[in-house]
Parts: sequence; structure tokens; C-alpha cells
Amino acid sequence: MMSMVAAASCNPKEGPAKPEEPEVVPDTPDNPDNPDNPDNPDGPDTPEPPAFGHMLAKWELTSSIVSSGLGTWQSSNRFYATHGEGREHAWISSFTGNSGGTTPSRISNGNRLSVSNLAEGDGIEFDWEGLTLSEGTAVDFMTMLMTPNGNAPKYWLFEYEDGGQWCTVEEDLHTASEDASLKYSCYVKYFSSYEYTSFTQSFTLSHPLENGVLKMRLRAVGPYNNAGGSLSASANSILSFINYSFQTARIDVWQNSPLKDTKKMLVIGNSFTYSNGGDFLLMEIARSQGHGLRMREHLKGGQTFAQHLTRERTLAAIREGGYDYAIIQDQSNQHAAYYSDVETNSGVLTGTRSIVDEIEKYSPSVNTMLEATWAFQGQENFNGFGSYELFDKALWGGALLIGDACDIWLSPIGIAYERARKAGISLYRPDDNKHPALNGAYLKACVNYLMIYGEPFDANVPDLDVDAATAASLRKIAEEVVLPDIQSYRNPDASQVVPGEGLDNGGIDPGQVVAGENGIRTREQLLSFAKVVNAGGDISSYCNADGEVVLLEDIELDDAKWTPIGTASGVSYAADPPTPLHTFKGVFDGQGHSISGLSLVVDDNTYTVMGFFGATSGTTVRNIVFDGATMTLNSTGVSASHLSAGIVAGYALDSKIENVSVTASISGKVTTTGAKSVAVGGIIGTAASLTDNATTVSACTFAGSITNDISTKYASGNSAVVGGIVGQVPNKSVCKTVLVKGCVNNATIDVKAHRAAGVVCGGTHSHIEDCINNGDITVSQSASKPSGAAAGCRVGGVMAYCTENTANDYYIKDCENNGTINVPESSSYVGGVAGLLRTYAVSGCKNRGNVYSISANRGLLVGCLTSANPEPTFANCALRGRIGENADNAVEATAENYLQLGISYNGGSASTWNAANISFLTE
Repeated sequence: MMSMVAAASCNPKEGPAKPEEPEVVPDTPDNPDNPDNPDNPDGPDTPEPPAFGHMLAKWELTSSIVSSGLGTWQSSNRFYATHGEGREHAWISSFTGNSGGTTPSRISNGNRLSVSNLAEGDGIEFDWEGLTLSEGTAVDFMTMLMTPNGNAPKYWLFEYEDGGQWCTVEEDLHTASEDASLKYSCYVKYFSSYEYTSFTQSFTLSHPLENGVLKMRLRAVGPYNNAGGSLSASANSILSFINYSFQTARIDVWQNSPLKDTKKMLVIGNSFTYSNGGDFLLMEIARSQGHGLRMREHLKGGQTFAQHLTRERTLAAIREGGYDYAIIQDQSNQHAAYYSDVETNSGVLTGTRSIVDEIEKYSPSVNTMLEATWAFQGQENFNGFGSYELFDKALWGGALLIGDACDIWLSPIGIAYERARKAGISLYRPDDNKHPALNGAYLKACVNYLMIYGEPFDANVPDLDVDAATAASLRKIAEEVVLPDIQSYRNPDASQVVPGEGLDNGGIDPGQVVAGENGIRTREQLLSFAKVVNAGGDISSYCNADGEVVLLEDIELDDAKWTPIGTASGVSYAADPPTPLHTFKGVFDGQGHSISGLSLVVDDNTYTVMGFFGATSGTTVRNIVFDGATMTLNSTGVSASHLSAGIVAGYALDSKIENVSVTASISGKVTTTGAKSVAVGGIIGTAASLTDNATTVSACTFAGSITNDISTKYASGNSAVVGGIVGQVPNKSVCKTVLVKGCVNNATIDVKAHRAAGVVCGGTHSHIEDCINNGDITVSQSASKPSGAAAGCRVGGVMAYCTENTANDYYIKDCENNGTINVPESSSYVGGVAGLLRTYAVSGCKNRGNVYSISANRGLLVGCLTSANPEPTFANCALRGRIGENADNAVEATAENYLQLGISYNGGSASTWNAANISFLTE
């Protein structure tokens, strides 16, 4: 995050020219123009200095506003500010700056205001019309951005118009790692776990504006997408603004507000900071008091300091260095946990020390301040402490212990919250009674300001959209808390703190049930629903009148470790499908809402299935978005049993998964012993039916990445399979067909495994139709693969392999592969649509992707046909692309050679492989 007032590349004036010294005029009766001359009572008055002025334009959106159309882009390519003086006068719009003929498309993506089809030179503009501004007016610009995949432009340059020229703030520009000549202001990167780009920029106008338009823009620069590849405009090249209590964007205009000083500040935190923009509010309050803040930050929901130290953005911000101040905020209950049991939770102190040491390493003169956060009720149980009083006691006691041990400042935000609550001021977001509403964020900013500058507020401090009387009360509370005891907060002394004293075990009841509201509205209700299902309890409070469990709002899980709903054991490609236990039977309807920050972790041998639903049976899951999910499979994850893992469900038996959208990163290394199998899918790990098409996966999309290393024997009786939509469908005779229809994989797959595909990896007993793979697939064998393991890999853009070689009706119909496939392993079977094919009907399928493999068993449509009775059939298929050992020696398919390049044989045959059924794809 960046913010500063500095020189610009168009060289605006540093300020008005210094006036000549006035001639000294004596105070005499001969000077009739002297106003102090009693003989000239009507002489001119001394002019008053121009008045301080502040104006705000704020865009604050909810997903319901965007989805309902109330906030959709106007036909005039404008989205107007929702709050402040800029409401209906300031707008966001898109612009085309590229020379390639593409035009950005204004869309709603995941209920977020978005722009797609972005190319280099394109961008987003922010305009505010009808302004008269004097030379020297200061402007603060702030926004929060994200991208749902890796296709958007990576680098963005902030520019503002001044005197008819587009200018940049050179002091704030960074150098791209790919090209030292490429300068940028901020970057976006798809981390698949909602790590947003928070960006601020301050500048000063060197020219006046007379009833004109204040213009700013973010322009895409450089030919790179945010996944590290080449930028190409498409429907998936998307930049989105953040919704709800995040800040979509805001502009502050400051007239006649000179700066006393400018300091550089680092902010490391999570959702308690980004909810209602407490960091932005601090910057604005400081600016109103004459203090400039050049701010860098990284905020990610639910993060502890130990987790922050693994984040690219956090480390990049810290290592920029040169900070005067650093504000750090730990996960919301860490201090209370430490106070409750300092030995069990010693990692809280260790994490704080580690991040403080890292900050001071790059900023030796920094003043680091730890936020002592507030107690919250949540839905019922005050995070397990039973009351505000006990929770506040534990939070403050833990903060004192840690602040003293680390020799850093403490910001007493929790104490100020306690006083404001007792004064009857509402501080919390009503949807969760936890995160700060605007009042709470304003109070937090006020406390932090006073801790940094140690001076009371003057008359210029703005209310920033808070009710004026409430804002005044909050400022007064902050002053009463901070200023009398500021030195004790800057030098915390925990000598009188007795950890755990007075908590009476905290009144913690982790099993407490949070009832629903004829649906699920909050994080706590969702967590409770999962516990109730797994315990076999009554779920009626979470159901609507039709008996369906429904989501009533978007829910943020903040990366809390998730316990899957339902379980099963013995899930294997070569085994009969087991009967799941503790499953949810019924309809789970997201009603278009999202669950953000789902964190799935396999870190021991107890999990055999992993997903939001560990296992389903007779279940329907529909109309839901899983946004920014993560799945981590750790190195000792599988030794006692098989593992089947998918974001929506680890194992689905006779279940329907419909209209589900997932963005996620799936990563880690899994080590197996014996005949154990691992199946990983972007939607489902293993899908099985006991009657034909009883399990259906339809209209689902997966975006993000899968980067697993699976070290296993790859032998008879086990498998290591990865699929963008479904990992595997068991091949046992008791199993019937699974239907996968209308699904799209946009994720990149780069794995060390035996088998991988963009849609369904192990495809025996499958009907696959109308599916598309857009993701690139790279597969190699694990470096730690045991000796004696099966050689080679089985990889396909749609399906990796099937083993059935007798009569059946299994098929791949009307499917497409657009991704590049790369398999640098010998003895592999690699194809654009299917890797290894036996008795299957393939019709209406197309391949546009390139196929690279050092194995001769490769084809642009089918990697290899092996013996089967009856033989597979082909109809109405088409192909194009390049094929070879690698990109350097690949051959381009043409209308003359495409049939030979489309398939290879290893004991199999296909009489229908001919020009009548296979055509050359010209586009």
C-alpha cells in the first residue's frame, strides 16, 4: 500500500512562486492607505487566510447491490460514488488504451464490480466533476482490488491529470522484476486466498481547477499477467473491486491544509483492519491534522503473525524498509488465548517477536505499535469467554504481557471500545457482532492517531461519514483513554499481570450451538451447522420452509481451519464405494452467496476425506461460490488410509453438485505407504454412483491452481490422480455412471503425480459432456517416488485415462481442451482430450491446445489407444495445435498431417478415426 505527497513525473510546480518582499511603508498620516491610520477608517482589512476544506467521495458496495442491479455499470460507463460530497458527482469508468482493438467489458464477477477483457494500456478511471480547486490542493486516492484468477494484468500505474497532463508520483514507483525499465505503482496477483491489493496514493495539484473534472486512473502496464505469463485480453482477464465493509474506492480532497510533517508507516493486519477501512481512516485523520502518512500494508483475514511471515505481500512490505512507524495487529483472539495459557499458546509471543524482529531488521529506527484489540460478542458466546468483561480482561492481559516482552508500544483500542460500549455507542457490524462497523473503525483510527502523535484533535478533524455527534463522542473517548496514560502505553509494564487470573477457565464452551435463522447468515452459524451435522443433531433452525439449508448472506471464514462435514473410509479407485458416515442428506443451497476463506488442511493421518463436505450421500449442493479457498496436503498426510480431497466434497456418493463456482489453491506434498491412493479434485475428489447418473456434477467452474507433489507407488491397487473438476470415478463393477456436464476448469495444474486431467482424471464409468478445460497442465513424477513404481504419466486435457475395455456406453461428448499440456516423462500417454483411451465413444470434441511430451504415445486429441473390445468410436471431432517433445521442436498440425498427429496406438485400433469423423480445426 502506498501513500505520499511527492513530486510528479510531469513536473508540476512545487508551489506558488515566492512573492517579492513588500516595501516597508511607515505608519504616518501621509499614508492614507494604512488601515491603522485613524484618518483613514475605511482602509482595507487584512485578508483572512483561506478556510480549511475537505471533501469525500466514497464507493462502498455490497454484493447484494451489485447482484440486484442497483449498482450495475451505467450505460454511460459510469459507476457513481455512494457516499460523501462526491455522491452522484464522482464516478468510476473503464477506458481502452491498447492498440490491439480489444475493449474492456464492464461486468459483475462473483457479485463484485469488475472489468474484464483487459489488455496492456487499458484501465480504470476515477473522475469527479464540477470541482473548483486551488493550486496546491492535496488529494488522497484509495482503493482495494482483487483478481479471481491469474489472467488479469499484473502491473498498474497510477496517474492523475494536472494542467492537462497525465502525471505519476515518481517517488512511489516500483521496478518490475521481469523488466528493469518497467515502472509501476501497484500490482495484483491471484493468491487464491483473497489477499487483496490495498493501494493508496497522495498527490498535490500544481495547477488550479475551475469548475472542472478531477481525473485519476490506474492503467495496466507491461505484457505480464498476474500468474507470471503473457498477458492476453479475454473474458477471464478480470479486475474486481472489493465489496461490503471493505472499501471499494475513495477520494479525499484537501484544500488549504498544509503539512507539518510526513512519516512512513507500515500496517500489518487482517479483517479487523480492512473492515470499514480503519487504515484509510487513520490516514485521513492524520492528514486533517497536518500529518502526511506514506503507508504500505498487507492485510489478510484471520492471519496470525506466524502466518503473515509466510506471505509474499507481507514480506515485500516489511523489506521495503525505512519506516518511522509500524502498526501490527494479530488474529482477533490471540492475546486472550495467550493470557489464558501462556505455555500452551507460547507461539503467540514467538510469532510477535519474529515479526517485530523482521520489521526492525529493515527499519532500525521504527516505533512498532501492537494493537490491543476489542472483545466482541459474536453471535452468542463472546468467543467462548462468556462476557465482554472476561474477554476484555484476557485480551488486555495478553497484550500487556506480549507488549512488555517485545518492548513495543500498545494501542489501547480495546479499552476505548469498552468505554464506547458503556456509553451506548454501536461499534460492531450487525452481521457478525465482531468486526468493526464504521463507528468502530473510526474509534480505532482515532486511538491509533493519538498514540502516534500524542496531541489532541483540532477543529479540522473530519467525521468521515460518521454521524457528527457520534464522531465527536468517539474522539473524546479516544482522547480520555490515550492522552493521560500515553507513556504507559508506549512503555507497557506487565509486572502485575498474572496470566489466567480471574477467568474461571474462561467459561469456554466450544460445543455451544449457534442456532440458525431459517437459514445460515453468519460465520458462527455455519461453523455450528457443521458441528451439529457431524454430531447427528437437529439442523431444523438452518432450514427454510422447504426443508432446505440455505445461505442468507455471504460468509467470511477468515481461513479458520475447517472440519469437514461427513466422513468415509476406504475411498479408493480400486475399491467398492464405501458408505459415508455423519453425512448431510438434503439440499444445501447457497442462493448465489459466497463462502470466502475456506481453509482445508490435511496434516495428520486422521483424515481420509477432505472438503467443505468430507463426504456426501444423497446430497444436493447448489448455487454457491467458494471464494479464495485453500487446501494444503502436508507431507505426512497419508500412511494409514487412502485420501480423497476436493474443495466442495472429498467423496460424493449418489449426490448432485450443481452451479458451484470455486476459486482455490490446492498445494502441498503427500507421502503414502503401501497400496494407498490419493485423489484430488477442484470440485470433488472421488465421485461414485450406485445407479446410473445418481451422482451429477453440472455447471461447475474451478479456477486457481493445483500444485501438489504426491509421492506414491503408482502401482496396482493404488493411484495418484488429480482433476480440475473430479479426481476419480471408481472402476469397480458395482459402480454405475457419473455424469459430469457443462463444467469448466480455468485452473492451472502443475503437479507431481501419476495421472492428471483438466476435467475428470480417472474417467472409467463416466459420462462427460459439454465440458471445457482452459488451464495449462504440467505433470511429472515425484522426485521421491519409490523405486519400482509404475513408469510414466497419464494426462489429458479433459480425461486422463480409463481402464474399462469391454462393452459399455461411456463417452466424452462435445468437450474442448484449450490448455497446453506438458509432460516431460518417458512412457507417458498424453492427449489433448484424452490421455489413455479404451472402449469409449468420443463425439463432438475439439482440441486447440498444444501437447508436449517426450513419450511417443502422444496425440492432439488422444494420447494413446490400447486394446479394447469393442474399439472406441469417434464422430464429429476436430483438432489443431502443436505437438512434440517440447515447444522448441513441436510440429504444427495442418490440414494435411492432422490425422497422424491426433492419435497414437499401442495395441488398439479405431476404424472410425478418419477424415469423415475427424476434421482439421481452422480456428
